[in-house]
Amino acid sequence: MKTLAFIATIFLMAACSSSDDDNNNTNAGLVSFKTDPSYVNNTIQFRAQIQFAAQGEAVDIEYQVLDNTTVVASGKAPASISDGFLNIFFETDVINVPISSATYSGKTLIVLLDPSLKVTLAEYKSDAFLFYRKEEVIVP
Repeated sequence: MKTLAFIATIFLMAACSSSDDDNNNTNAGLVSFKTDPSYVNNTIQFRAQIQFAAQGEAVDIEYQVLDNTTVVASGKAPASISDGFLNIFFETDVINVPISSATYSGKTLIVLLDPSLKVTLAEYKSDAFLFYRKEEVIVP
């Protein structure tokens, strides 16, 4: 009987202690655009932000610019500008991505934030929340 109780206790402890690392990641939250991407002078410009469930800290937000499924530009920007009070919102400076109008004139490009979902909280990784991280921009 003691053996059965011991095994049950071990099983219960293992079940309670196992959790998704993303749910415990204090550097993960809802990633979104602070400003919609726009095309100006051969450059796509936008700002990104992250909203934490509780107090957070500055993180890097990765991005990709896609022509259909082909990555034409990528990078990362520090989301280090805090809301100044609660540290729940952090945003980037203006991100400038050079895109040649000679190459992409008339095309609709996709800007995708956090493509590898490194700082996106588990609750926001489903396709239902993709619209927060994905925007289109037309190159004139």
